[in-house]
Parts: sequence; C-alpha cells; structure tokens
Amino acid sequence: MTTNAHLSTQFAPGGCVHGQKPVMAQRLALRQRPNNWAIGRQRWSHLLFAHWTVEPGVIQATLPRGLFVDTFEGKAYLGI
Repeated sequence: MTTNAHLSTQFAPGGCVHGQKPVMAQRLALRQRPNNWAIGRQRWSHLLFAHWTVEPGVIQATLPRGLFVDTFEGKAYLGI
C-alpha cells in the first residue's frame, strides 16, 4: 500500500500525474488518516482569518499560465 506522503508527491496541483487524473484507489488513499500522532492542533477560537481587497490584475500577474483570478462582485481578495 502506498503512503499518503508518497501519493502527494506524485500529484501535481489539480490531482494529475503526468497529465492523467488519479484513479479511484489513489483518491481514496489520500483520505486515510496518517498512522502517526499529530504534531500540532488548532481550535476555531484561536484562528485569524484576514482578507484584503486587491486589484484582480495584480493577483493575475502572480498566477501560472492557465489559472485565472476568482473574483466576487468584481473584486479579488487575498486571504490568510
């Protein structure tokens, strides 16, 4: 059986291996919990969600070819 770490290194962004979509067994394997203990945890009460409006063209200039800015009511947002 392949580990999650091994599968995640095979897939390019978008879940493709060499231009092919993953098979169902590969997709399901990524859903398995890791066998080792968690090294960190978080609670919703200790999180910060910060968002700034940014000109869509500024964000688009940073994206790889083929990706496009997603906007809401004509505005793009940068969030952390």
